Amino acid sequence: MHWEAVPPSAQTYTLAEWWYGARKRIPKHDHKYFDSLVVLVCWLLWKERNRTFDCRVQTIDDLLSRVAEEIMSWYQARYKQLELAVAALGRLTGRATITVK
Repeated sequence: MHWEAVPPSAQTYTLAEWWYGARKRIPKHDHKYFDSLVVLVCWLLWKERNRTFDCRVQTIDDLLSRVAEEIMSWYQARYKQLELAVAALGRLTGRATITVK
């Protein structure tokens, strides 16, 4: 998605601080995509945190797969703000992207 300029730095202490700074470094027309992706990943991390209390833990690879699956599910439910992420996943994972009109 060409958002290489957005990883957190050692000087970033909060999610809100990182999000605000990262948002300023990506093109304005990508803001809605970026915001949607940040919210989705935060939600999945929160859900995984709650699973940890039940002594059920996933690997990082498992969690990344869940993020990819959730992105695809949201997009198939016509949540178009994740279109860039779906396109990137289609190229990276070999998934076929089907556009429903």
